[in-house]
Amino acid sequence: MKRIVFIGLAFTVLAVFFSICWGIQCDAQAPLFVPGSPVAVGPDSGEIVLADFNRDGHLDMLTKHLLSRIVAVRLGDGKGRFAPFDGPMSFGYQPGAIALGDVNNDGILDLGVASRDDNREYIHIYLGNGKGGFSEVSSSPFTVSASIKTYKPSLHFVDINEDGKPDIVTANGRRNSIEILFGDGRGGFSSGPVVRLEPNRDRYYLALGDVDGDGEAELVVALMNNVVTVFKPLPM
Repeated sequence: MKRIVFIGLAFTVLAVFFSICWGIQCDAQAPLFVPGSPVAVGPDSGEIVLADFNRDGHLDMLTKHLLSRIVAVRLGDGKGRFAPFDGPMSFGYQPGAIALGDVNNDGILDLGVASRDDNREYIHIYLGNGKGGFSEVSSSPFTVSASIKTYKPSLHFVDINEDGKPDIVTANGRRNSIEILFGDGRGGFSSGPVVRLEPNRDRYYLALGDVDGDGEAELVVALMNNVVTVFKPLPM
C-alpha cells in the first residue's frame, strides 16, 4: 500500500514538473518585444535618450555614436516603432556626455553635448526646432576647463541661481573640481563658480536634486572612498 502511495505521489510530482516546464516553454515562445523591435540604430551606438522631440505626445529616440561621431534621432509612433528623422547630426569630435533641457525657454527640448581636445573641455549647445532637428548656437562651444587625461566632462542642466534659466553643471570625475556655467536664457552660457573637492581623488560621480526640501538643488558627490558629500548652492 505504501509503495502504491509513493508511486502515485511520484507521478503527481512529475506531472506538476512537466506542467511548469510546458508553461515556461509556452511563455518563452510568446512575443517578448513590441512590434518594430529591435530597432537598427547603426554602429558604435552607446547612450540612448527617450523624449518627445517633435511634441506629438509620443516618445522619440536619440542615440549617440561615439566612434562614428554622430547623434541620430528617430521619431516614435507611440506604438513602439521608430523612424529615422532626416540624416544624423555629424560632429567633428567624438560626442561625450549628452543632456536635454530647454535652454532658451521656448518650450522645445535642446541638446547639450560634451567634448574635449588636447587642450580644453567643451560643452556644445544645439537648439531644437520642435520637429526633431537641432542646430548649434553661434556662441557654442563653451569652454569648461583644461583637459585632463582622455576623459570628457559630464553634463547636467539645472537652474543653480534660481533665475528661471537653465545652467550647466559639469565635471569629468577625474579633476578635483566641479564647474558651473550660468545660462542667459537664450542658449548662451558664461563661466560661474567652481566647486573645489578634496585633492587626490581618482574618481567621483555627481548628481543633483533637492535633498532637503528647501526648493534648491544640491550637489551630491560620491567619492571613491565610499563617502557622499552634499554641497549647498552658494547665495547669489
